[in-house]
Amino acid sequence: MHRNCSANLKAKEADRSSQLEKLTGELDNYGSALENKETAIKELGMELKNCHSMILQLKLQNEEASSMILVLKSGITEA
Repeated sequence: MHRNCSANLKAKEADRSSQLEKLTGELDNYGSALENKETAIKELGMELKNCHSMILQLKLQNEEASSMILVLKSGITEA
């Protein structure tokens, strides 16, 4: 019975070591995936900021065009 204890312990140790390697690999993969997602989030944040800036610029252009139209209309009605 005691003869098998050493073999059983070595087998369990090998199994635990294999499980540890597998879990370490999975953890590395999850860490890499998380870094990729963080990078994607930062890129999307920058894109969103650019979109907001473009919207503001377009609003200003729209207001400018509206003002020009009003000036032209008032010039036409006066003429």
